[in-house]
Amino acid sequence: MLEAGEIIDLLDRGVIKDLKFPSHTFVNDASGKMLLGIVFVMAKQYSEQLSADIKRGNDKSVEAGLYINKAKHGYVKDNNQRLQPDGNNWAIIKEAFQMKMKGKSLETIAKFVRNSGYHSRGKDNVRREVKVSLSMLGTIFSDPIYAGVLQYGKNVVNLTELYDFTPMITVQEYLTINQFKSLTQAFKPRKHARGDETRVADFLPRQVYCHHCGGLMQAGLSKGKTKKYYYFRCETKDCERYNKGTRGNVVLNFVDTFLRSKPFASQKMYESYKQEIIKIQNLGLSEINSQIASATKQASLFADEWLASNSISQKRLMWELNKYRRMS
Repeated sequence: MLEAGEIIDLLDRGVIKDLKFPSHTFVNDASGKMLLGIVFVMAKQYSEQLSADIKRGNDKSVEAGLYINKAKHGYVKDNNQRLQPDGNNWAIIKEAFQMKMKGKSLETIAKFVRNSGYHSRGKDNVRREVKVSLSMLGTIFSDPIYAGVLQYGKNVVNLTELYDFTPMITVQEYLTINQFKSLTQAFKPRKHARGDETRVADFLPRQVYCHHCGGLMQAGLSKGKTKKYYYFRCETKDCERYNKGTRGNVVLNFVDTFLRSKPFASQKMYESYKQEIIKIQNLGLSEINSQIASATKQASLFADEWLASNSISQKRLMWELNKYRRMS
């Protein structure tokens, strides 16, 4: 509602002259601003009610053991939205867990998964290759669903009690792999940053990946003696750069060097970019001209129909008048 108040204030101060909506007409006066405020309130109510309805639906689905997201590695979703073993893929991921239990490195496990022919399923059950990274394996090993525990927000559900779910490991093995000391520590609610919260480190968020494991690096701020510094930290367990930070200026210098080494600023690249933009503009103009021609043709047809209808009405009127005159 903060933005709604700011918009109305800008209207009061004349900074915004007018507003256009596809569904209704706004009049810039006292009544129009009152109606605009009502529209903003109704929009907020709709958004919050929709969010509550979706959350309630998701909670009910989770309580019933239904999986509402994309199927996990090694599983497929049946018609009832329940996870079922995905044949050989399930056996490959299960073996990966066994290798992890034996202390094998992520590099060794990743090589095994790649060489075993692991793949995903696209639309219409089409086979697709999977880029097996250390980050992907780290995410799999830290997910409790492979032990039969579905965690969604504050909800924790034992899938084996709801249907014939086939786990890959036991809960105790899951605790051992992830070095958890208790079930409370393992299944405590996970905190996620909300969209409306202030981002602490907003330098290249979710755009920097670890060179060693391919996982997404977490951006943060470190306090120096006189100022704060941006850094990026890998949070993939078993990665050799796990919890090790890289200064933001290292990434910035790399980007600067990369861009300077590429001939983006040359006359040749400029002309190529210019021609590409012209081509895109011409395609857009061609589509607009086609729409204008179609609209003009339709308008002409409507005009002809109106004139024909109007001509018939005039002839009918004259006939009625002449008839009346003859009778009188």
